[in-house]
Amino acid sequence: MNSSSSTISFVLSQKGKPLLVMDDYVFRLNKTTNITKYYRCENRDCTATAHTDLNNVLLKVNANRSHVIELEKKEIRIFKQVVKERATKESTPIPKIYEKESTKMISKFSTIAILPSQREMSSSLNKARRLQTPPIPDSHIFDIPYLYTRTIKNKEFFCVDKFIKRKTRFLLFASNKQLKLLFQNSIVLMDGTFSTCSKSFDQVFTIHSIKYEQCKIYLMNKHNIYVRISIFLSYSIYMRYWIGLLPDRKSSTYRFVFEELKALAVQMNLVFSHPL
Repeated sequence: MNSSSSTISFVLSQKGKPLLVMDDYVFRLNKTTNITKYYRCENRDCTATAHTDLNNVLLKVNANRSHVIELEKKEIRIFKQVVKERATKESTPIPKIYEKESTKMISKFSTIAILPSQREMSSSLNKARRLQTPPIPDSHIFDIPYLYTRTIKNKEFFCVDKFIKRKTRFLLFASNKQLKLLFQNSIVLMDGTFSTCSKSFDQVFTIHSIKYEQCKIYLMNKHNIYVRISIFLSYSIYMRYWIGLLPDRKSSTYRFVFEELKALAVQMNLVFSHPL
Protein backbone atom coordinates (compact mmCIF):
# COMPACT_ATOMS: atom_id res chain seq x y z
CA MET A 1 0.00 0.00 0.00
CA ASN A 2 1.28 3.51 -0.81
CA SER A 3 2.08 5.28 2.48
CA SER A 4 1.47 8.70 0.92
CA SER A 5 -2.24 7.90 0.47
CA SER A 6 -2.81 7.27 4.18
CA THR A 7 -3.33 9.83 6.90
CA ILE A 8 -2.28 9.05 10.43
CA SER A 9 -3.04 10.40 13.90
CA PHE A 10 -2.14 9.38 17.41
CA VAL A 11 -4.05 8.63 20.59
CA LEU A 12 -2.88 7.35 23.95
CA SER A 13 -3.57 3.94 25.41
CA GLN A 14 -4.94 3.58 28.94
CA LYS A 15 -1.33 3.26 30.13
CA GLY A 16 -0.30 6.42 28.33
CA LYS A 17 1.51 4.75 25.43
CA PRO A 18 1.13 6.11 21.87
CA LEU A 19 -1.21 4.37 19.44
CA LEU A 20 -1.08 5.07 15.72
CA VAL A 21 -4.44 5.44 13.99
CA MET A 22 -4.45 4.95 10.21
CA ASP A 23 -7.58 4.62 8.09
CA ASP A 24 -9.49 3.99 11.36
CA TYR A 25 -7.27 1.00 12.23
CA VAL A 26 -5.24 1.17 15.43
CA PHE A 27 -1.58 0.14 15.68
CA ARG A 28 0.55 -0.38 18.79
CA LEU A 29 4.22 0.55 18.98
CA ASN A 30 6.18 -2.69 18.74
CA LYS A 31 9.76 -1.42 18.86
CA THR A 32 11.93 1.63 18.19
CA THR A 33 15.37 1.83 16.59
CA ASN A 34 17.69 4.78 16.03
CA ILE A 35 15.81 5.83 12.91
CA THR A 36 12.49 3.95 12.76
CA LYS A 37 9.40 3.17 14.84
CA TYR A 38 7.70 -0.14 14.11
CA TYR A 39 3.96 -0.50 14.68
CA ARG A 40 1.72 -3.51 14.33
CA CYS A 41 -2.06 -3.85 14.39
CA GLU A 42 -3.49 -4.07 17.89
CA ASN A 43 -5.46 -7.13 16.79
CA ARG A 44 -3.01 -9.96 17.44
CA ASP A 45 -4.49 -12.07 14.68
CA CYS A 46 -3.77 -9.34 12.12
CA THR A 47 -0.39 -9.07 10.37
CA ALA A 48 -0.77 -5.44 9.27
CA THR A 49 2.21 -3.23 10.16
CA ALA A 50 3.32 0.38 9.75
CA HIS A 51 6.69 2.10 9.97
CA THR A 52 7.36 5.76 10.80
CA ASP A 53 10.49 7.79 11.37
CA LEU A 54 11.27 9.30 14.77
CA ASN A 55 9.26 12.38 13.82
CA ASN A 56 6.14 10.25 13.19
CA VAL A 57 6.27 10.58 9.41
CA LEU A 58 4.77 7.49 7.77
CA LEU A 59 7.37 5.51 5.80
CA LYS A 60 5.90 2.13 4.97
CA VAL A 61 2.62 0.24 5.35
CA ASN A 62 1.81 -3.44 5.09
CA ALA A 63 -1.99 -3.39 4.87
CA ASN A 64 -2.57 -7.13 4.97
CA ARG A 65 -5.57 -6.81 7.31
CA SER A 66 -7.72 -9.72 8.38
CA HIS A 67 -10.52 -7.99 10.33
CA VAL A 68 -13.09 -5.23 9.95
CA ILE A 69 -12.73 -1.72 11.33
CA GLU A 70 -14.04 -1.16 14.88
CA LEU A 71 -14.81 2.54 14.86
CA GLU A 72 -16.48 2.39 18.26
CA LYS A 73 -13.28 1.32 20.02
CA LYS A 74 -11.39 4.24 18.51
CA GLU A 75 -14.06 6.68 19.65
CA ILE A 76 -13.97 5.24 23.17
CA ARG A 77 -10.18 5.65 23.29
CA ILE A 78 -10.45 9.27 22.23
CA PHE A 79 -13.18 9.83 24.84
CA LYS A 80 -11.02 8.34 27.60
CA GLN A 81 -8.03 10.40 26.53
CA VAL A 82 -9.99 13.66 26.55
CA VAL A 83 -11.55 12.97 29.96
CA LYS A 84 -8.18 12.00 31.47
CA GLU A 85 -6.46 15.05 30.02
CA ARG A 86 -9.12 17.36 31.45
CA ALA A 87 -8.99 15.60 34.83
CA THR A 88 -5.25 16.25 35.11
CA LYS A 89 -5.30 19.84 33.85
CA GLU A 90 -8.47 21.19 35.46
CA SER A 91 -9.87 21.40 38.96
CA THR A 92 -13.40 20.73 37.71
CA PRO A 93 -14.95 17.78 39.61
CA ILE A 94 -14.41 14.56 37.68
CA PRO A 95 -18.15 13.66 37.55
CA LYS A 96 -18.84 17.00 35.83
CA ILE A 97 -16.05 16.40 33.30
CA TYR A 98 -17.41 12.93 32.57
CA GLU A 99 -20.98 14.22 32.21
CA LYS A 100 -20.00 16.96 29.77
CA GLU A 101 -17.81 14.74 27.58
CA SER A 102 -20.24 11.80 27.60
CA THR A 103 -23.03 14.13 26.47
CA LYS A 104 -21.08 14.70 23.25
CA MET A 105 -21.24 10.95 22.60
CA ILE A 106 -25.03 10.62 22.84
CA SER A 107 -25.56 11.10 19.10
CA LYS A 108 -23.24 8.16 18.39
CA PHE A 109 -25.61 5.33 19.30
CA SER A 110 -23.20 2.49 18.56
CA THR A 111 -20.57 4.12 20.78
CA ILE A 112 -22.78 5.12 23.71
CA ALA A 113 -23.73 1.47 24.19
CA ILE A 114 -20.16 0.52 25.11
CA LEU A 115 -19.18 3.78 26.82
CA PRO A 116 -17.60 3.06 30.23
CA SER A 117 -19.50 4.47 33.18
CA GLN A 118 -18.14 7.22 35.40
CA ARG A 119 -17.78 4.71 38.23
CA GLU A 120 -15.68 2.42 36.04
CA MET A 121 -13.35 5.27 35.12
CA SER A 122 -13.22 7.05 38.49
CA SER A 123 -10.36 5.03 39.97
CA SER A 124 -7.92 5.68 37.12
CA LEU A 125 -9.01 9.31 36.78
CA ASN A 126 -8.57 10.03 40.49
CA LYS A 127 -5.16 8.36 40.40
CA ALA A 128 -4.10 10.47 37.40
CA ARG A 129 -5.26 13.64 39.16
CA ARG A 130 -3.44 12.74 42.39
CA LEU A 131 -0.19 12.30 40.45
CA GLN A 132 -0.55 15.91 39.25
CA THR A 133 -1.35 17.30 42.71
CA PRO A 134 1.59 19.20 44.25
CA PRO A 135 3.13 17.46 47.28
CA ILE A 136 2.55 18.99 50.70
CA PRO A 137 5.58 21.26 51.27
CA ASP A 138 7.85 20.58 54.24
CA SER A 139 9.05 24.20 54.38
CA HIS A 140 7.38 27.59 54.59
CA ILE A 141 9.13 28.59 51.36
CA PHE A 142 7.24 27.23 48.36
CA ASP A 143 5.32 28.39 45.31
CA ILE A 144 1.59 27.86 44.95
CA PRO A 145 0.61 26.71 41.43
CA TYR A 146 -1.68 29.14 39.62
CA LEU A 147 -4.44 26.52 39.37
CA TYR A 148 -4.75 26.45 43.17
CA THR A 149 -5.10 30.21 43.45
CA ARG A 150 -8.36 30.20 41.47
CA THR A 151 -11.89 28.97 42.04
CA ILE A 152 -13.55 26.39 39.81
CA LYS A 153 -15.02 29.31 37.87
CA ASN A 154 -11.50 30.76 37.48
CA LYS A 155 -12.11 33.62 39.91
CA GLU A 156 -9.37 34.89 42.21
CA PHE A 157 -9.17 32.94 45.48
CA PHE A 158 -5.67 33.59 46.88
CA CYS A 159 -5.80 37.03 48.49
CA VAL A 160 -2.87 37.41 50.95
CA ASP A 161 0.64 35.95 51.01
CA LYS A 162 2.99 37.73 53.42
CA PHE A 163 6.16 37.11 55.40
CA ILE A 164 6.01 39.08 58.65
CA LYS A 165 9.39 37.91 59.80
CA ARG A 166 11.77 35.03 59.14
CA LYS A 167 9.91 31.70 58.97
CA THR A 168 6.58 33.41 59.61
CA ARG A 169 4.29 33.24 56.60
CA PHE A 170 0.57 33.91 56.28
CA LEU A 171 -1.62 32.51 53.51
CA LEU A 172 -5.18 33.79 53.28
CA PHE A 173 -7.78 32.39 50.85
CA ALA A 174 -11.19 33.76 49.89
CA SER A 175 -13.04 34.71 46.73
CA ASN A 176 -14.33 38.26 46.28
CA LYS A 177 -17.88 36.99 46.66
CA GLN A 178 -17.02 35.28 49.94
CA LEU A 179 -15.32 38.41 51.25
CA LYS A 180 -18.25 40.61 50.27
CA LEU A 181 -20.70 38.33 52.06
CA LEU A 182 -18.45 38.23 55.11
CA PHE A 183 -18.04 42.01 55.30
CA GLN A 184 -21.78 42.55 55.02
CA ASN A 185 -22.65 40.19 57.87
CA SER A 186 -22.97 41.27 61.48
CA ILE A 187 -22.15 37.82 62.91
CA VAL A 188 -18.64 36.39 62.59
CA LEU A 189 -17.66 32.93 63.78
CA MET A 190 -14.08 31.64 64.03
CA ASP A 191 -12.57 28.20 64.24
CA GLY A 192 -9.11 26.68 64.10
CA THR A 193 -7.89 23.15 63.56
CA PHE A 194 -4.33 22.10 64.32
CA SER A 195 -3.83 18.36 63.82
CA THR A 196 -4.84 18.54 60.14
CA CYS A 197 -2.50 21.40 59.32
CA SER A 198 0.67 20.83 57.30
CA LYS A 199 4.05 21.01 59.05
CA SER A 200 4.83 24.39 57.51
CA PHE A 201 2.04 26.06 59.49
CA ASP A 202 0.52 25.80 62.93
CA GLN A 203 -3.18 25.90 62.13
CA VAL A 204 -5.91 26.09 59.54
CA PHE A 205 -7.96 29.07 60.66
CA THR A 206 -11.46 29.76 59.32
CA ILE A 207 -13.83 32.69 59.59
CA HIS A 208 -17.43 32.12 58.62
CA SER A 209 -20.89 33.53 59.19
CA ILE A 210 -24.51 32.50 59.24
CA LYS A 211 -26.63 32.68 56.13
CA TYR A 212 -30.19 31.39 55.78
CA GLU A 213 -29.83 30.58 59.49
CA GLN A 214 -27.27 27.89 58.67
CA CYS A 215 -23.52 27.51 58.99
CA LYS A 216 -21.33 24.68 57.73
CA ILE A 217 -17.69 23.85 58.36
CA TYR A 218 -15.59 21.76 55.97
CA LEU A 219 -12.37 20.36 57.36
CA MET A 220 -9.30 19.59 55.27
CA ASN A 221 -7.05 16.57 55.37
CA LYS A 222 -3.37 17.51 55.70
CA HIS A 223 -2.42 14.82 53.20
CA ASN A 224 -4.52 16.43 50.46
CA ILE A 225 -4.96 20.05 51.48
CA TYR A 226 -4.99 21.62 47.98
CA VAL A 227 -7.60 19.19 46.66
CA ARG A 228 -9.79 19.73 49.69
CA ILE A 229 -9.69 23.48 49.10
CA SER A 230 -11.02 22.94 45.59
CA ILE A 231 -13.83 20.71 46.89
CA PHE A 232 -14.55 23.25 49.60
CA LEU A 233 -15.03 25.93 46.97
CA SER A 234 -17.85 24.09 45.28
CA TYR A 235 -19.91 24.52 48.44
CA SER A 236 -18.59 27.87 49.67
CA ILE A 237 -20.37 29.98 47.07
CA TYR A 238 -23.50 29.63 49.18
CA MET A 239 -21.78 30.33 52.50
CA ARG A 240 -19.78 33.20 53.92
CA TYR A 241 -16.34 31.75 54.21
CA TRP A 242 -12.68 32.63 54.59
CA ILE A 243 -9.70 30.37 55.26
CA GLY A 244 -6.13 31.01 56.31
CA LEU A 245 -2.95 29.10 57.10
CA LEU A 246 -1.35 30.68 60.16
CA PRO A 247 2.14 30.17 61.62
CA ASP A 248 1.15 30.25 65.32
CA ARG A 249 -1.63 30.97 67.83
CA LYS A 250 -0.45 34.30 69.18
CA SER A 251 -2.85 37.18 69.71
CA SER A 252 -0.66 39.35 67.46
CA THR A 253 -1.23 36.87 64.64
CA TYR A 254 -5.00 37.08 65.00
CA ARG A 255 -4.78 40.88 65.05
CA PHE A 256 -2.79 40.73 61.83
CA VAL A 257 -5.52 38.60 60.24
CA PHE A 258 -8.20 41.13 61.12
CA GLU A 259 -6.06 44.03 59.91
CA GLU A 260 -5.63 42.28 56.57
CA LEU A 261 -9.37 41.71 56.34
CA LYS A 262 -9.99 45.39 57.07
CA ALA A 263 -7.54 46.33 54.31
CA LEU A 264 -9.29 43.99 51.87
CA ALA A 265 -12.62 45.54 52.81
CA VAL A 266 -11.28 49.03 52.05
CA GLN A 267 -10.11 47.84 48.61
CA MET A 268 -13.68 46.65 47.94
CA ASN A 269 -15.18 49.95 49.29
CA LEU A 270 -16.67 48.03 52.21
CA VAL A 271 -16.12 48.03 55.97
CA PHE A 272 -15.05 45.18 58.24
CA SER A 273 -15.53 46.61 61.70
CA HIS A 274 -15.51 43.54 63.94
CA PRO A 275 -13.09 44.03 66.86
CA LEU A 276 -10.85 41.18 67.98
